[in-house]
Amino acid sequence: MSFGFGGWILGSCRSIAEELSTRSWLIIQHGNGEKNEHTCESGSAKCSSRSCVLIDRLAELSVRQDRLFRHNHLGCRNGSRRSTLERAERIEEASGGGKIISGDTDPEVSTYARKNLDRSAGLRIYESYFSYGVGWSVAEMVRHIGIVAVSSEGAALCYRTICQEAPKLMGRFAHPEISMHTHSLEKYMAFLNKNDWDGVASLLIDSVNKVAACGADFAVIPDNTVHRVFDEVSEESPIPLISISENVADECRSRGYRTVGVLGTSWIMQGSVYRKALGVLRITMVVPDKEGQEIVNSIIFDELVAGEAKQSSAALLIKEIEKLKARGCQAVVLGCTEIPIVINPGNSPVPVLDSTRLLARKALDYALK
Repeated sequence: MSFGFGGWILGSCRSIAEELSTRSWLIIQHGNGEKNEHTCESGSAKCSSRSCVLIDRLAELSVRQDRLFRHNHLGCRNGSRRSTLERAERIEEASGGGKIISGDTDPEVSTYARKNLDRSAGLRIYESYFSYGVGWSVAEMVRHIGIVAVSSEGAALCYRTICQEAPKLMGRFAHPEISMHTHSLEKYMAFLNKNDWDGVASLLIDSVNKVAACGADFAVIPDNTVHRVFDEVSEESPIPLISISENVADECRSRGYRTVGVLGTSWIMQGSVYRKALGVLRITMVVPDKEGQEIVNSIIFDELVAGEAKQSSAALLIKEIEKLKARGCQAVVLGCTEIPIVINPGNSPVPVLDSTRLLARKALDYALK
């Protein structure tokens, strides 16, 4: 996003405001510029700055007031550099942890701002310098994503999807800060094979606490099977969690699907994770017959979890999807985070709902809002 000088007061304010109103932003103006009729208070002194008009104009256009740090919070050159830094520190403290970002040409102010940016590695900064010494910065507030991993393939796909799709929204090479923790899959399997769901929950809660300790603002769990204890884990979590099954159900509703097939582990196909999430929205869930469930479950644990992608297994899964289509399914939920290794929109007989990629996109969307 760039802000040119020519015609910026009237010509671009509304489009800028509309874009800013869809995100959480900090806007900081610094430096004085060409004199105009607009004046505003900065401490006990008055200043006149051309960019003040833009800040006020954005406010008039209903940009979120709670996210607008008015121009006098940083860099008014009526005061000394020391007072500027002190003012920045006071505003930062008063904002309850909010961070002040500046692109001021003053080396001392810039150094302070850059250190600040480093401390809050989640703020994406946009900078622009106008003529007559006026400068101001816009910083997008980005949440830190936590990934609670269970299997390597599912976690890797979730992480990779976030990092690959973020640049389209944030700029080249950019993505939110991400922290991930995983216990050995063997520990999960030991609990699952004993039907010990409390044990499964204990591992997840431990991982959630660890990503939260790393600074994550919220977390996702890119594994469908363990979502059986999602509610229990959420109650103990110090940060918000996004449900993979509820997210898929919401996507089904948005696409207008009323009957969908679900492929996953035996725990998913026979359990309540998707029946509950889809049922709340009055969407019918259909699963393969007993023989088909055994085929799908075997492929998942004998091959996909280990990262193996066999064409013969893909053919078997496609055959099961064709059966689901014949039973009236409008789409198929890939309710196992490893199934996308072999099934995709290009080879599926019906539209796919990739639970892993949908969760990653939801995480990215939440991080930016």
